[in-house]
Amino acid sequence: MLKKAMIIFVGILILTKLGFPQKIQPKNIILVLGSDDIQTLEERTNLAFQLYQIDKKMDYIIVSGGCGAHGSSLCEASEMKAKLLSLGVPESIVVKEEKSQTTLQNYIYSRMLKDDEGNALINKNDNLYVVSNHWHAISVANRFQRYDGVQAKYFVSGSLTPKEKDPVDYVGIFHGYPDQDQLVEKQLKNNIIGAVSLGEKDTLLLNAAGEIYLSENGEMRKDVENQFFKQMPAQWDQHMDNLFQDKKTDSFFLSRKNLLYKISKEGQFESQMGLTDYFHSLPAAWTKRGIDAISIVEDAAFVFYKDSVWIGKREGRKGFVHQKTERLSKWIKNWPFSWGTGDIDNALPKAEEGMVRLYRANQYIDVSTQSWEALSEPQKTKIIK
Repeated sequence: MLKKAMIIFVGILILTKLGFPQKIQPKNIILVLGSDDIQTLEERTNLAFQLYQIDKKMDYIIVSGGCGAHGSSLCEASEMKAKLLSLGVPESIVVKEEKSQTTLQNYIYSRMLKDDEGNALINKNDNLYVVSNHWHAISVANRFQRYDGVQAKYFVSGSLTPKEKDPVDYVGIFHGYPDQDQLVEKQLKNNIIGAVSLGEKDTLLLNAAGEIYLSENGEMRKDVENQFFKQMPAQWDQHMDNLFQDKKTDSFFLSRKNLLYKISKEGQFESQMGLTDYFHSLPAAWTKRGIDAISIVEDAAFVFYKDSVWIGKREGRKGFVHQKTERLSKWIKNWPFSWGTGDIDNALPKAEEGMVRLYRANQYIDVSTQSWEALSEPQKTKIIK
């Protein structure tokens, strides 16, 4: 009963993670595609700045590129952001996308970004300018235009020489994936955005493609019986940020921005409260946009937001009081370079094993809850082996 009820509620999460078309005024956005070469990265950043200078009425400049791609020593988005700020671009309009390792992932993860209000950053009818010194910008811009409904243009300038068999449609980004749903499912299948334990050996996983999987006695199966989008209670708002549980009180929670919804063990809606009523003194910016992940381990709570973690201690029935806030990359020993500054997607406590499993993009790391040390390098998440 608990598993079926939880499946209905967990489906709500995906609607926010993938984003919603917003009825707002079209924005002007620059998207700069990263590179694992510092000189190439600088050329692309300078080109974006030249475009910005032509018309400074840009709402956002997205710098897209992860850390350590193809074995490099660069954090691409951070390098590009630092360069833009040094040129005088306001920090408030520069947004980092730091999970991508390929051009296709530049597209996938940039379209999932949220603004400070928790809404999708790139929306239908926005004006999007894809910038690079490489012709891959052509494929990315055209994919955004056809499949995301934006008004996209590409800006390519540089001195790269094409190889003999280089296609204009770089690695088939535009023509190679005619089914958008299949592309999203393939790219996000192993990106875990929701995870709760339903028993000693049972786990419910939700991926960013909107699929629910149940692990029962070590065997993973996809849930195909529940049409959870159709079964959502009418009184529920459909924009959810996170699913987590408090084993000590035997409760499940869904959060949305500054709100927290408590669900009974049977999956019934019990109550609604403010997020700061349970996690006291959370920063206003966190609840305004929506947190990334929450994990409760015995009498300690960990609330993750971008590059930081809020740590609280249980205080009876009042919830958790703030103890300290740490930078993730400093707080967790052996923090993986390839994970940049943070931006995790989910945190699943494994109390019996004395650790928390952190999910980010299509990877995970296990972290000791005693030493707060990463126990291994990032591992590929594989829902189905």
